[in-house]
Amino acid sequence: MGGFILLFLIVVVMVFVVPAVALAKASRALRAIEELKQRLLMLEARWHREDVSAQPPETVTEPKPAAPIIPPVSVPPPLPVTVIPPAIPETKPIMPIEEVQMETVAPPAARTIDWEQFMGAKMFAWIGGFALFLGVAFFVK
Repeated sequence: MGGFILLFLIVVVMVFVVPAVALAKASRALRAIEELKQRLLMLEARWHREDVSAQPPETVTEPKPAAPIIPPVSVPPPLPVTVIPPAIPETKPIMPIEEVQMETVAPPAARTIDWEQFMGAKMFAWIGGFALFLGVAFFVK
């Protein structure tokens, strides 16, 4: 008897709820299409309006006069520069490559349970899933 009630509820959901949801999504899609059509018409009208109001390109019948050539200016000779040698700081001798030892990188630690993440989010999701399972089981029983 309990199985028939569950089957009846599934049929009712399939007959009434699913089509209602589909109609709501379809009407939302149709509304979006109409808005896009209006926007397209508006943009086409604006494009045609700008195309008509655009001025024809300027026709040049006689060439423009060339700019006068300015003679180059002589550059004075550079000033003498006295170079003061910088003080050489003391440097440590560089170690040869053979003597440098490469540091070894430790492998990452074994993955442990992140208790903060588990207690904060995952534990309540598991408890809720278990409670849902028990509710369905007792409902079917």
